[in-house]
Amino acid sequence: MSAIDDLKRVWYRHVTTGERGYLVNIEGQEMIRLDRPQEEILRPLRGGQWTVDRDYRPLTAYQVGQITWAAHQRLAFFLGLPDAKKSWIDLRDEERRAWIAGKDVDPKIAAMLRQVIVDTLEVLTG
Repeated sequence: MSAIDDLKRVWYRHVTTGERGYLVNIEGQEMIRLDRPQEEILRPLRGGQWTVDRDYRPLTAYQVGQITWAAHQRLAFFLGLPDAKKSWIDLRDEERRAWIAGKDVDPKIAAMLRQVIVDTLEVLTG
């Protein structure tokens, strides 16, 4: 096995939540590092909870939520709305879930923009 083969990631998906992550070895223990940019979230690899991800999806619902929020944030900047000053990390958990699921997104223009983005990215999410 070459050094390049060692660098290939083995992707897993949580059977209940659908979260995606890749296998890492931390101090001899196999863990799953969740696929979230700029966040170091590790979960133990426990039998039955994670399966090898054979269904390739380049974008997760979480990532699409981040993309839709970023577009809304820029629109809010140009419209002079308070959301322009909030980053994804600044949102409360329920606000992030709303952007991921498309529920209670306000104002109406934000909901419309989110839907157009989700429809456009559908080919990248599987």
